[in-house]
Amino acid sequence: MSGTDRRIGDTAVIPLRIGGFGACRIVGMDGDHLIVGVLDWHSETVPSLEDVAVAGTLILDHHSHAAEPAVISIDRTETPPSDLRWIGTLDGIEPVANCPRSGGWVYVLIQANLQWHWDLSLPEAAKAAYKAAAVIPSTRVELDFGHGRKTFRLGTSHLDFPKLAAVPPDATPDWSQLDALPMLTGLTWEGTDRGLIEAIGRRPLISALRWQNAPPLVDLSPTRVTSLWLSGSSPRRLLLPDRFERLTFVELSGEPPEVVAEADGARVGLFIISPDPSIPPGLRSVRNLQLSVRGSFSVASLSGLDDLEVLRIDWTTSPGELAEARQLSRFLSLFSLELNSAYALDASSLPETWPALRSLHVDGIRRETAKLLKSRYRRSELDLVVQGAKSDDWLAENLNNPFRDWIEDDRRAAAAACKAYTTASRALGDLPGDPGERAEAAKSALRAFIETLNLVDERHDGFIDTIRREESGEAFADLAERAGISTTQADEWFDDWRDF
Repeated sequence: MSGTDRRIGDTAVIPLRIGGFGACRIVGMDGDHLIVGVLDWHSETVPSLEDVAVAGTLILDHHSHAAEPAVISIDRTETPPSDLRWIGTLDGIEPVANCPRSGGWVYVLIQANLQWHWDLSLPEAAKAAYKAAAVIPSTRVELDFGHGRKTFRLGTSHLDFPKLAAVPPDATPDWSQLDALPMLTGLTWEGTDRGLIEAIGRRPLISALRWQNAPPLVDLSPTRVTSLWLSGSSPRRLLLPDRFERLTFVELSGEPPEVVAEADGARVGLFIISPDPSIPPGLRSVRNLQLSVRGSFSVASLSGLDDLEVLRIDWTTSPGELAEARQLSRFLSLFSLELNSAYALDASSLPETWPALRSLHVDGIRRETAKLLKSRYRRSELDLVVQGAKSDDWLAENLNNPFRDWIEDDRRAAAAACKAYTTASRALGDLPGDPGERAEAAKSALRAFIETLNLVDERHDGFIDTIRREESGEAFADLAERAGISTTQADEWFDDWRDF
């Protein structure tokens, strides 16, 4: 059921990662938006509508929040997540007229989980130290992890050890230095453990970990990590703590690890970036899966994920083909399907009927395919959203261009950015053979590319925002790699040359 079918007073139960249940309620409507409040409710068992009838709004004071009511304005067309369990409608509540904060249903789930985790699971001393530092986050502290003193902000939330060069690659850091950073919630690490897991286990506020080239065995069970990002060489075995939430694999080399997770991964959101993604052993009960793939992807590779509820597939290169699409009907619990840049999607290959699907969102599709999709599901109860439909002529020229989807926001800016990429790509494909001349020509082409993007941003009122800056950086890195430029040099040039 989409948000358009909801009304004021509708109340839902939220299963919490720490165990037990929270709740939320639609407390108002503002034009084409629902106003949803997270309720000040936690119980070990599923509450009834009568149980939560008198519950007020949850007040957020976790981390840097300062007594903020957990209320959000959500577009009516957004489908509520399958995690919510709707328990009825409370009549007679006074509706909220408007809400200054807007977002999505994910806000409801995240804030309920973060606040109750903060209230019920974290030591008082750690919370008090975090709050004290939050008052003076810009205060500077000097730390020495074993390779010279460096200056940090007291409010530092994430430490990237490889970039800091804060410790030699084969040495154990002085982990006690972390105690001087009470707002630290995440780390990036590379290589063998060297006391990392023990250090994180002693600091319950650290919940996010990025690990490059991890060792064969990674046992996070003694920690409170809820989000793990693995890249480079794959471990052979991965043990996750209870209440773990999000696991990301970024083009891991080798076979995916054997994963030991609570309930066979039923509570784990799995995100895989890979040209040929495969589900690791131990996560066959995963319910939320996001894939970033290249070219073509076959649904057959998801065989056995019988509990799958949410599936998102992003294609990063053409053609954007979904093979064996009819097999999607085998996922009896599939609630939400999102396809992005599916330019080779065959609408007729999708199931005509779906056992449980309520939301189908497609962003990036051929115009004719979009028409067929709308016709195919016109009489169904499916919440169908189709965006980013493009003509065959446009795609013939720009299908492999990383800026092709910018056209949805500004046609002229997108055309200029696409042309800049095409020009650079052609120049790098026609470099001279002499090594010295080749290097100079490559640098010239790459600089011209960035200078053109600078003009696009200047002429179109800061069009290149944070997300587009990241997309520009990825496109630049790809061009530089094709020219044989090192990653370090490419990163330096990108930062030096760009004005956006």
